Amino acid sequence: MVWIVAMTLLAVAGVAATKLLPDARTSRLAAIVVIALMVLVTGARSVKVVPSGDVLVVRTFGDITGQRGEGFGLIGPWQTVNRESIRVQNARFEDLSAFSAETQDVFATIEINYRVEARAVQSLLRDVGTNWFDVLIESRVQNFFKEETVKFETDQVAPNRETIRRATQQRLSAALEPFSIEVTELLIVNVRFSPAYVQSIENKQIAGQDALRAQEEVAITKAEADKERERAAGVRDATIIEAEGVAEANDLIAASLNSNVLQYLAITQFNDNVTIALVPSGEGILLDPSSFFGQLPESSVASAPKDAAPTDDAVPTEEDATP
Repeated sequence: MVWIVAMTLLAVAGVAATKLLPDARTSRLAAIVVIALMVLVTGARSVKVVPSGDVLVVRTFGDITGQRGEGFGLIGPWQTVNRESIRVQNARFEDLSAFSAETQDVFATIEINYRVEARAVQSLLRDVGTNWFDVLIESRVQNFFKEETVKFETDQVAPNRETIRRATQQRLSAALEPFSIEVTELLIVNVRFSPAYVQSIENKQIAGQDALRAQEEVAITKAEADKERERAAGVRDATIIEAEGVAEANDLIAASLNSNVLQYLAITQFNDNVTIALVPSGEGILLDPSSFFGQLPESSVASAPKDAAPTDDAVPTEEDATP
């Protein structure tokens, strides 16, 4: 349409120039200029350079009538073209929403790499339109991701992220294959959950940590109690062994004692400075004076021989007091 309008204007200008100019030579020169402009415009419209990885879809008055591959290509000056890429392209989908088996909200960021086969570009544009990406890919990615995510409970979504990714890519590839669109890769970049669910998970983790801490404290207390119990049992066993040893020693000592030995031991306990001792007789004590001097009256006085000098320890009698 643009070329036709341009040609019409140039033709009108050329005709007007030939009629309005005063001499023939000037008119011919104006006609040559107009024709040259028409050739230039036509050439510019007809010659196309297609870069590598692209194709040109040729339209004639709006209808798709062909395509041109990479390199130089010629089209009619009245035709128009649409450039389409056949390279691998990337698309990113932010915050795709889904839900788990318990209807908890799940949000994901997904990236896909895809390409269109060159032979299918015309049919894709003719059958679907220039917005084929929005119609065929975006809606399917959203739908397939939802259908795969709902198969898992919320706490199993993240561990099964690869399973969900692989299943989504397989379903997307199968759905786009009839349109000659190849999905080379699908990635789940990020998965997140609703703030309420995240908070509940954090609270559960904190409660679990508190429970583990309490169990550790109970275990420590029990270990300390067992240790104290073992120590007390050791002290008890040592005391019993010691008591048994003392009892056995006492039995041996008791078996070896008699009255003579006991009296001897009693005498050896006297202080070396003691020369007189008052000892009651007949009282059943270990050191009985009757064993030394025979039968003595009760409450007799044990004293040193008369020729021995009296000491402070002796008790004077009436005879000793008579001059």
